[in-house]
Amino acid sequence: MPLNLFIDTNILLSFYALSNADVQQLKQLIAVVNKKDIILFVSDQLMNEVERNRDNKIKDSFKAFRDDNFKCRAPSFVKAMPTFSDLQKLLTDANKLHAEMIKTVANLVERRELEADKFIKELIDTVSVTKTDRKQFNAAYQRFRLGNPPGKNKVTIGDELNWEFLIENVPSGEDLHLVSADSDFASPSDSNKVNSFLSREYKNKNKGELHYYRDLSDFFKLHVPKIKLANQAKLNILISELAASGSFADTHAIIAKFPEDPEFTDLQIKELSDIKSNNSQVGRIIKDPDVWAFYKPFSSDIDAMGPTVDNSNDDF
Repeated sequence: MPLNLFIDTNILLSFYALSNADVQQLKQLIAVVNKKDIILFVSDQLMNEVERNRDNKIKDSFKAFRDDNFKCRAPSFVKAMPTFSDLQKLLTDANKLHAEMIKTVANLVERRELEADKFIKELIDTVSVTKTDRKQFNAAYQRFRLGNPPGKNKVTIGDELNWEFLIENVPSGEDLHLVSADSDFASPSDSNKVNSFLSREYKNKNKGELHYYRDLSDFFKLHVPKIKLANQAKLNILISELAASGSFADTHAIIAKFPEDPEFTDLQIKELSDIKSNNSQVGRIIKDPDVWAFYKPFSSDIDAMGPTVDNSNDDF
């Protein structure tokens, strides 16, 4: 069963900041979301929060670099040294390069072409952004007035609205994995654990367990290896079925069950190559469009072939 995942605004914004966030994590996340191993829940409220805070987050994280400069204060007896002028030239060149980099980055920010911009857009494009409704807004406002978590003592109800969105949209009976660096969702006594009020509420209303992570890498370490192992197990089963294919029809049906862009191991590729050579119900229809498209990415000996448009092969 796919994992239900919600990534809080502060996690997405961290990819613009001076933090340990690795933008490549987003690329890895996009891959597992595309494969439907993870169902990512995204509300319009979440997207508005990212959009509102993007520029300020970039401004704050870029400030130290932008305001820096290269200079060297030296006493007169150092300035008299013949190599001091060489140092001054290097510093002048460094400042010129620094100014050019600032201009380049500013253009990337304006055009929304930072690596974080690209990957966040690609990630959001893989899912459906769900619009929050009046019912969820009213419930969020009531939660705020009652003082129930998530949320702080403030005048906005963003966290409350995202929580009501999740309660409403995550299927009943399924667990939710929530990633947030904000204390709003964490236990007051242990920032690495979920708020017990929210955990009980989720269990009572959605009949599932709420899992909490302060960092996306923590979620990855625990679950992505398991997802990959599960996918490999599925691929091994399909490869075994293909090896045992007893007809052309079976071959077509089995190949149709393979996921798009499967990540085969070297051993699996060798097994598939052996199947093509040893099982005539596969090898004899290698030029059929679906079989050809399946084998082409990892089988160099069919590169020169073209798929057969019309399949006139008959089953044995």
